[in-house]
Amino acid sequence: MKHESGHSMGAESIDTPHLSWSDFDWIDPDGGIIRLHSTIPTVVFPREMRPKEHWDGLALLTPSSEIDAWEDEEAAEKESKGVNLTRAKLSGGNFGKYLEGLEMLSEISFGKFPDPEPRRLHRLAEKSEKRVWFIEPELTDEEWYSWSEKQADEYTRPTKLIKQLWAGKRFKKYIKQSKSLVKIPEDGSSEFASAAALAYAWWSSLEFDNGIELSNQRDLRFAKRLRGALKELREMGHIENEDTSHVVLLVPHYQAWRPGLLKALDMCPEPEHIVEEEEE
Repeated sequence: MKHESGHSMGAESIDTPHLSWSDFDWIDPDGGIIRLHSTIPTVVFPREMRPKEHWDGLALLTPSSEIDAWEDEEAAEKESKGVNLTRAKLSGGNFGKYLEGLEMLSEISFGKFPDPEPRRLHRLAEKSEKRVWFIEPELTDEEWYSWSEKQADEYTRPTKLIKQLWAGKRFKKYIKQSKSLVKIPEDGSSEFASAAALAYAWWSSLEFDNGIELSNQRDLRFAKRLRGALKELREMGHIENEDTSHVVLLVPHYQAWRPGLLKALDMCPEPEHIVEEEEE
């Protein structure tokens, strides 16, 4: 069944493009909608590609401490325009390759820090006095700290370090792989398809470094917390016998991440309450 906005829950159909620009709805069996909105790192979306339908709350796939980092980036940008992009490119790695690829494009605005679409939606939520949940736990969370330690161990395994010698070839392989998955958005430049291919290669490289098991563990934890945020959103101002099926939690996410998030959500894990200290 379809996930597109206004439609029902179910596994993403095989004829649905892997890298979809459309907002997808995941219908929670307990009521309410988790609306997945694709973004591309550092890329500014035109108004036509931004969420068009009403939403009631926002879930960011970051820890709450990310807001401090965003404010630091804004301060640095105000002091020296373009400094964040320069730093990111000099750091090298797959993200540097991604940014270098974006520099070949001339019709889209990119290289913006903090990440423009999540930041814009965060500001809009605050302006509209809508609740914001931060889905990635802080490292004070024992379970998440353990996951992060396992991730660090995975990155430094001898076999994984050796494979990094072929990271450039792997990045190019992922770009080639993406050609059957990308499409031009109806309301945006054709260069968004190229940006999507580059972002897919970057994200796939990250997932390769994580390994399937760690990525699945992360996505399942995030699915629990997304359901927990939606549950709390349903309960805000709840009136007995009131229909909550219309409540929408908007979730901006990296476009290539969507299949993993949907797979985890379709497992319908028990909702996890996000404690207050992670929301501050």
